Amino acid sequence: MQLRAAGATTYNWTPVTGLTNNTIANPVTTPIADITYQVTGTNDPICPMSAPLSVKVAVKPVPQVDAGKDQTVMVGDIVKLMASGSPDVIKWKWSPEDYLDNPNSVYVTAAVRKPITYSITGTNQFGCSKSDIVNIDLVCNTDVVFIPNTFSPNGDGQNDVFYPRGKGVSMIKSFRIFNRWGQEVYHREKINIDDISAGWNGSFNGKPQPSDVYIYFLEAYCDTNEFFQLKGNVTLLR
Repeated sequence: MQLRAAGATTYNWTPVTGLTNNTIANPVTTPIADITYQVTGTNDPICPMSAPLSVKVAVKPVPQVDAGKDQTVMVGDIVKLMASGSPDVIKWKWSPEDYLDNPNSVYVTAAVRKPITYSITGTNQFGCSKSDIVNIDLVCNTDVVFIPNTFSPNGDGQNDVFYPRGKGVSMIKSFRIFNRWGQEVYHREKINIDDISAGWNGSFNGKPQPSDVYIYFLEAYCDTNEFFQLKGNVTLLR
C-alpha cells in the first residue's frame, strides 16, 4: 500500500521496515505484520520541525491459490480445470474467459481450440487476492476425425451425404473423391468439419453415381495449426 503525507519540504518515516523510501512524501510499504509508522515533516527555514504524525497499517492475510498442474491434451478434448486455495477464499475468477463454461467457478471445463495459459485469482473477505497460472497445450491427432466408410444417397434423410466429421480441426484445406478409374467426382476446398452442406451427395455433373467403392483424399489443419492428410475408401450404396 502507499502511505501519503503533505505540507512539508522533506519527510522522514520511521521505522524503515517495509518502506521503499523513508524520505519521500508517499512511500510504498509492504509490511509482513501490523506496524505503526511515524512521519516527521520539515519545512526549512520557516518551520524547522513539525510535530510527528502516526499511521497504523494493519496487515491482512493473503489467500493461497493453486491453479493445478499444466496439461497436455488431444485437440478436441474437453479440459477440466480445478483450482484450490485456502479456506478464506470467497471469490474466484479465471482469465482469459476463452472457451470456459463458467469463469467464476473454482471448477471449470474448457473446449480449448489453441494452446492457452489460464490465470485463476482467489480473493478473500479482506479484498486480498492471489493468482496462479496453468498452461494448456494441445497435441494434433488424426483420430479426432471420423469419416464414414459407407453412405446411401437415396433421399431417405439418413446417411444421404458423405462428409468428414469430428473435432479439433480448424479447417479442411481440401476434400477430394475419385471413382475406380481415377476420375475426380467431387472436390471442395476450405470447408469446415461437420459441415453436411459441403459433403458429397453421390452425384457428378448432376448425375447420380453408381454403387461402387470410391477413394477420398483429405487435407486439413488441426487446432494446433499442424497439417495432416487422410486417405481411404467409401462405399456408395443405392
